[in-house]
This record gives sequence, C-alpha cells and structure tokens, in this order.
Amino acid sequence: MKNCCIFSCTTAWEAVRSSSFEAVEEFGGEGEGYSWSDGCKKLLRCKNCGALFLNYRMKFLAMGYSSDDISYSYYLPVSNRVEAIEYMNKFMESGRLSDSYDKIKIWFDGAKWCWNK
Repeated sequence: MKNCCIFSCTTAWEAVRSSSFEAVEEFGGEGEGYSWSDGCKKLLRCKNCGALFLNYRMKFLAMGYSSDDISYSYYLPVSNRVEAIEYMNKFMESGRLSDSYDKIKIWFDGAKWCWNK
C-alpha cells in the first residue's frame, strides 16, 4: 500500500484541508446502536493519487452537540475494500478503532486534527 499524497503535507490540518476524496462505498452504521451516536463509515478514494481510506465518523447527539458537529473522525489508509471491512469488524469487537489500526492515520479528536506521521 502506498501512502496518500496528503501525507506529504507539513501538518495534519494542512493534509485535511488539501484533501479531495470521493466516496467509493458507504458501509452504513448510522447510530452504531447507540442513541447518543450518529456515525457513518465510508470507503474513500483520494481524487489526486487514488489511495483508499476507511473513513469513520461519530457524532454525539445527546451530549449537546448539533447534528452538524463531528466529534471524532478517522481517515485510515487501506489497500482495498476487504481490508477496510476487516478493520471495521475489529472496531466492532474492541470498541476502539485506534486499538485495531497501527499504520499511519489522520484523526479528529474532538478539538484538533492529529496524525501519527
């Protein structure tokens, strides 16, 4: 798996601002079974270099957030659709996406964009 061109940016914020993705597939998952969460999972493709990402977002609706607020968002590079589904399944088992993914990634922690580059 090659790294996406966004990882050549200086900061995670710059990478997110310069990114351009198209949705390849939506995996659903709205709500994740919790009344306080309105999340979704998508397979995205970088329009510039073709790299694939699993995007997972969660919004916490019942905690005073509006439906437009993104509380957490992860962009996890993946090689293909099968790998994206494997990571989603691991997340569903552990409840923590970061525990099941040890490669380079970008995420929004509720306050700022971060990465482990």
